[in-house]
Amino acid sequence: MTTTRRPTPLRIASVAAAASILLAACGGDDDAGAQDTRPAITIETFQFRPNPATVAAGVVAVTNRDDTTHTFTSGSAGEADGRFGLTLEGPDATGTVTLEPGTYAYFCEIHPSMTGELTVT
Repeated sequence: MTTTRRPTPLRIASVAAAASILLAACGGDDDAGAQDTRPAITIETFQFRPNPATVAAGVVAVTNRDDTTHTFTSGSAGEADGRFGLTLEGPDATGTVTLEPGTYAYFCEIHPSMTGELTVT
């Protein structure tokens, strides 16, 4: 004669917990392929920060924390070279540019004394 064992609540809970852990481990990363949205460059009190800056190649985010409009324009003060340009209107405006490795000079077209240098690795 064979006896049938009924699962106890503790066994059911243990199996459920183990299954949950295994399923969570198999799940994909919800952020896979998502861009990093932290600003690489921040404009604050009429300054680019950090300056100079070094970032990895790819998408570079720039955020304006000032209450006024600024630009993030490639080139020397007053002479845009056309490699990139953003207009960031007001506080917390953010824009992105995609950059390849190199060293880039940049400035604000509205406030030409605001200048910076960005090294992309």
